[in-house]
Amino acid sequence: ENIKFTVDELSEVKRLSAPVLRLLGFKPLDCLKDYHNLRPSTFLYPNDEA
Repeated sequence: ENIKFTVDELSEVKRLSAPVLRLLGFKPLDCLKDYHNLRPSTFLYPNDEA
């Protein structure tokens, strides 16, 4: 059985919450040890296809 949605209802279902990238904070530089940097940085890029 197919369920029919209006355009407004469908957009509300698809939008669970606003996309957010939150920065939680920084540690003091003296807390960062050399052995914490074992691999290269990873960067996040937006994906508009999703």
